[in-house]
Amino acid sequence: MKTIAIILILTGMLQTINAQDIIYRLDGSNTEGKVIKVSEATIKYIPEEKPEGTIYFISRSKVSKIVYSNGYTQQISEQESEVNYSGNNSKKWNSDKLAKQEGPHTEKLRRHIVYGEILGMSGFFSVNYLPTIISSPNGAFSIKGRIGVGMSNKSIHFPHGILFGFGSRRHQFEIGIQGAVITGLADGDIFEFLHSDGKTARYSFSPTVGYRLISKKGFTFNVNMLVISAENASGIYHPIVGKSRELSPWFGVGLGYAF
Repeated sequence: MKTIAIILILTGMLQTINAQDIIYRLDGSNTEGKVIKVSEATIKYIPEEKPEGTIYFISRSKVSKIVYSNGYTQQISEQESEVNYSGNNSKKWNSDKLAKQEGPHTEKLRRHIVYGEILGMSGFFSVNYLPTIISSPNGAFSIKGRIGVGMSNKSIHFPHGILFGFGSRRHQFEIGIQGAVITGLADGDIFEFLHSDGKTARYSFSPTVGYRLISKKGFTFNVNMLVISAENASGIYHPIVGKSRELSPWFGVGLGYAF
């Protein structure tokens, strides 16, 4: 009896996990899937057994009701030709026009980013290319590489690195390692603190954490924080970076375009 009870419980759990929402149309047909959003004009959903990332739209005027997987039923008006926008004014719509994208749509995964950055590992300003090396189908995880060229008032910087992104296609928290080959360091350079030993060329690297936003139209914004080795006025010995140097926080901000 215990075995039968366990089997029944597991069967019920599997049915709950696999349960789908059901969209009932006015023409008598129905569609099973996962309802993502119900708006004033359309219903966004992912059909059953469709690839991840494929999103369908259907006009509300074609739907009578939605029965969700948890048993809740949402009644959709049989004839929704009007929507009250301001309380006193009504605006008619053409449901076919509002739902002109009805059908399958795969959200684009933008795998290439070109952006400009201020500070960071870039010198004063840099131009960078950030390709996606690996990405999950829904964009929740990605690995990106960075290459670029930048400059300060006297030195040339060649930033590069690898970043691990977590989140979604539009919002990602990033961690990784960034580095830069810096040439032409000289007295009076805004990055003079990097060459207190008199060297005119240096390789610098740092762990980094940051955030990146990719808008629906592809415009990007990113901010990141680093830890760099800087001159220590106190001259106290540091066990990692040595005498007269210390680890100091640094940051960078960038704007760009993803495609």
